[in-house]
Amino acid sequence: MKIGRVLIHFSSIDSTNDYATDLLAKSEPIEGTVISTDFQSTGRGQGANKWQSQAEKNLLLSVILRPKNLVVKNSFSLNLLGALSVASLIKKKYPDLRPLIKWPNDILVKDRKIAGILIRNQIQSKKIVSSVCGFGINVNQLDFSTIENGRPASSLYLLSGIKNELNDLQSAFFLELSAYYKMLQLNPNMLADLAKSLMLGNNEMIKIQNKKSGETISCMVLRIEITGRIKIRDEDGNIMHIEMTDWKIIS
Repeated sequence: MKIGRVLIHFSSIDSTNDYATDLLAKSEPIEGTVISTDFQSTGRGQGANKWQSQAEKNLLLSVILRPKNLVVKNSFSLNLLGALSVASLIKKKYPDLRPLIKWPNDILVKDRKIAGILIRNQIQSKKIVSSVCGFGINVNQLDFSTIENGRPASSLYLLSGIKNELNDLQSAFFLELSAYYKMLQLNPNMLADLAKSLMLGNNEMIKIQNKKSGETISCMVLRIEITGRIKIRDEDGNIMHIEMTDWKIIS
């Protein structure tokens, strides 16, 4: 399986994730099919957030995957797949930048949001039979007027001074995604082990908030699991396990 062997590109589209989802509903696209665009008018982030991007400045794409024997409870491994692929691309192409994963779906550099990941899964018999993995990576954009989840967005060009051709960067990204996808197919727990060192909260205190109760905890991340469960240690030294979907990072 080669990611990007089939590449469907648009100069403009509402959403690459929506198009890929419709394509799966109406046909049988081969695994690794990529939907890309120069501009998307209704690109989405996590929850109700919108992904705002200038035309022909950034990587905006969705990849169709068909993971084998991936049960629903381990679906967070797909988020880790995306995050590690983006982080690895940044480290190789922009060696002076240090990407961090802000769970569940963001990549930060110098406390600025650089990339977002949005996963949609199709489920049968408690297994994921197909997945649409959407990526928005800020590459060469110079102007950002919005704040993403409390953090100003930025681009790799603004933070590094390096301007990369989008086609070259996209090809390099496909290679990273292919490599980590092979790892996911062999042993998805390997992704969790690798991602832990890049996780916001690894070897540093962060503040998280429960989405329902509003409770806040200052803690350090000790371990992450492909189920989306996280082992943390709070500022008093107490060890606990939390579900990532129940909490958000606030600082």
